[in-house]
Order: sequence, then structure tokens, then C-alpha cells
Amino acid sequence: LITPATAIKENDYFCPSCGDKLIFRKGQVKVPHFAHGASNICNQETITHKTAKILIQKAITDWKASKTGPVTTLRECRICREIFEQKLPEKVENAALEVRLQNGFIVDVALMVEGKPQAAIEVKVSHEVEEAKANSLAVPFVELDGNDTRVRENIYIFKT
Repeated sequence: LITPATAIKENDYFCPSCGDKLIFRKGQVKVPHFAHGASNICNQETITHKTAKILIQKAITDWKASKTGPVTTLRECRICREIFEQKLPEKVENAALEVRLQNGFIVDVALMVEGKPQAAIEVKVSHEVEEAKANSLAVPFVELDGNDTRVRENIYIFKT
């Protein structure tokens, strides 16, 4: 994944969701950005959702390879509404995308320990996890805001 701020005009860039070629726009008036042609299969929600999942997986991969600091989520206490940071447990070995659990549900990002999903991350863009899925997942999960993934001081921050 490349940000518009680091993109180079001469290179080709592709949508992380549908694979279509993107148009990189960088001029003297507009802020650098990627433009996507009209598509029947791709929209901003799918792009944001897929990009957030890839960023989460990359954050965990980089962390486990000692390239970055620990992966941290910003959590809000349901009682006092205070925001606090929570690091992923050290025992997480890697992250896998779109993993089907034993009960048939597919999670966006599975946190793997000894080759098995031990927890999950669901990415919310326009709606929360459906109630039936939330009540039936075979592993604990956290739902993160796909519109709010960023890096701060070499720590990946994902807002719940």
C-alpha cells in the first residue's frame, strides 16, 4: 500500500480492493490523491474495508518481524468513556485475512497462535458486525473502525 504523499507520478497504482488501475493526481492546486474509475464491483466502502484489513495484517507482520513497535488499539471504557491503549498479546504469532472459523463464520483478520485462530478483528466501515455473527463467533473479537487506522510514534493505532 502506498499513500498519495509518497506516490510517484511515473509509477502505476492499483486498487487494493478490485485491482483496477488507479489514476494518481498530483498537481499544484489539488492535494495528491488516487482516483478510481466508475466501477460496479468496487466502492469506497469496499476499498476502505479491504485497505484497513491489509493495514492491520501488515502492522502485525511488521511487529512480529521486529520492524515496528507493538500493535495497539485505542479502546473506550463502556462505563467511564475514558480512552486507553491496549496492546495485542505477545503470544499472537501472525494475522490471517478472511479466515473461516469452525462454525462457518468468516472473520476479517484472525489473530493466529500455533496455527489456529485465537481471536479476531472485524473491520467496521458503514455498519457493525451483524448480531447473529457477533453472538456466534467461536473466538473473542474486537471491532475496529476502518476509517481510523494510523501510525503514531512507530506504533500502529486502531480505534475501536
